[in-house]
Amino acid sequence: MAEGQLHRASTTAPVNIAVIKFVLPQPRSSLTAFWPCYPKKPPNSILQLQFTPQTRAKRRKKANNHTRYWGKRDTKLNLPTNSSISVTLSQSDLRTLTTASCSATYPDGDSLTLNNEPSDITGARTQACFRELRARRARLEEADSSLPKLAAMPLRLVSENNFPTAAGLASSAAGFAALVQAIANLYQLPDSPSELSLIARQGSGSACRSLFGGYVAWRMGSAADGTDSKADQVAPASHWPQSTEPPQPLPITPQ
Repeated sequence: MAEGQLHRASTTAPVNIAVIKFVLPQPRSSLTAFWPCYPKKPPNSILQLQFTPQTRAKRRKKANNHTRYWGKRDTKLNLPTNSSISVTLSQSDLRTLTTASCSATYPDGDSLTLNNEPSDITGARTQACFRELRARRARLEEADSSLPKLAAMPLRLVSENNFPTAAGLASSAAGFAALVQAIANLYQLPDSPSELSLIARQGSGSACRSLFGGYVAWRMGSAADGTDSKADQVAPASHWPQSTEPPQPLPITPQ
């Protein structure tokens, strides 16, 4: 294999919006396992679901009226104070597209271009993702000497959002999810999305949920090192067909 060969992989990641918070039980096959007050007749839209009394969601004073998870018990590891369920939004509306490549010929180490502009990657959270992904690739290379030594090569990441960045629309969550998945694809890691969510969470807490579609549980876990704080899909998008219907306007009480 030529030393200067270029290796590349791409992926997309969606935006996830948290709609329910409480301590989740062990995994089961339906959302009914996670929401004791699950209605017999689903609401007409996810936006209506967000503001039912059972969700205890707080309205935000921005036009998009997201809900979000309710804080962290460990800010360094991005460990939440509670478990939560989120709904994945359509990638035709909100998504991040990221391409990861590596080559021994790349100068100046790792780099990230976000929306056609150079972006800083020296932050602790980004570096934590890089370290963990490289460590997993290095273990594969140690086990199979025929594999190209990608872990030692500089990374070049190119990412773009089809929605405004840093505008309260969870661009960092989708961005870190796409970054982690793209590098995992590049490195041909065998890890499941749930295992990769442990890495994405270190970049942005909500990023662990954006590795999935449909309805996603982020389990708070109990381990001090965060090894059991991860996400998994609890139901596909088709679980509530009505969630794709246009939502009705909701009255907003000034606060």
